[in-house]
Amino acid sequence: MGTEQMVELIDSVFSIFVQSICLSVVLVRALKTKRREWQLLFMFYAVYFFSSVYWLLYVIFYDESPVYTHIAEFGFYVSYLVMIMILQDVRDKEMDGVRYKRLFFIPVFTWGMAGYYIWFSEGDYISNIICAILMTSQIWGAVKGILYNKKKNKNYPEKLLYRSVLIICTMEYLGWTASCIWFDVSWTNPYYWFDMMFSLSLILLIPGIRRVVEK
Repeated sequence: MGTEQMVELIDSVFSIFVQSICLSVVLVRALKTKRREWQLLFMFYAVYFFSSVYWLLYVIFYDESPVYTHIAEFGFYVSYLVMIMILQDVRDKEMDGVRYKRLFFIPVFTWGMAGYYIWFSEGDYISNIICAILMTSQIWGAVKGILYNKKKNKNYPEKLLYRSVLIICTMEYLGWTASCIWFDVSWTNPYYWFDMMFSLSLILLIPGIRRVVEK
């Protein structure tokens, strides 16, 4: 295995290590409390974990990233859907009738980035369109929750969860964009550092859900 494959391997192992810890902690919480919020978060971690394991095994056996199989990507998309379900589940139902004009800047950003990624990938329309839809929904739900609850002028329990989702989405976009600018597979490429920061940011969902459950 060469230096480039070793970098990919270390990045993948680190990601799986962090996710395995999160998965174990949330599994215990889900079994102990029987709460829907913990069960959904377990589903999020589980799908992301097994997708990451597939990615790692592909790197080990084929000495390259599975960028053309889309199997791991499909798993990541499912985890995004579960996160959207979590945001819908914890939201204040009175939020549904509230409108914020500033939220429309979100699809401008997400679809603008999708256009850039499509241009960079020379026509990978499907995966970028799917990502734009899912990321728009996640960021929309998180930002709307922050704006709505901020009006209450109190330390609302969902605040940490909403902020955690925004941090996770930010790390995703930083990693995706870095991969379009830097191409070398080495530790000088910011992509791998953003990817590890993304893995660490997943931990934030645990205290975020805990505050929602214990409110």
